[in-house]
Amino acid sequence: MTKRFLTALSMAVMSVALLAAPATSQEVKVKRLQASPNVTLKQKLGYWVECRYTGLGEECYYVYAKPKGSAKLQRIKVKDSKLQRKGDYYMECRYTGLGQECYYVYAAVKPKKN
Repeated sequence: MTKRFLTALSMAVMSVALLAAPATSQEVKVKRLQASPNVTLKQKLGYWVECRYTGLGEECYYVYAKPKGSAKLQRIKVKDSKLQRKGDYYMECRYTGLGQECYYVYAAVKPKKN
């Protein structure tokens, strides 16, 4: 009986602690990467990054794409792909046995301060 009570009490305390804790990790929001003069694409640690110059210096964010058959965004590796400008957006293009496959490229959006 005491063991059940302590187990239930510890679970309740952990639940309250999780609910009361501030959310420190913020979900990354992404949008299609538009081709514009103030955007440069660079290679960093084996991945593509989007870099912009601001009043505080250069800010760089990883670049993502949705591979065929996947719903999740994944960072784009430099060696596997080429980033091309098509129309107003950047695309990740790969050559496969069926020809060239291209996907829209996404980059992180800097959260707005309220």
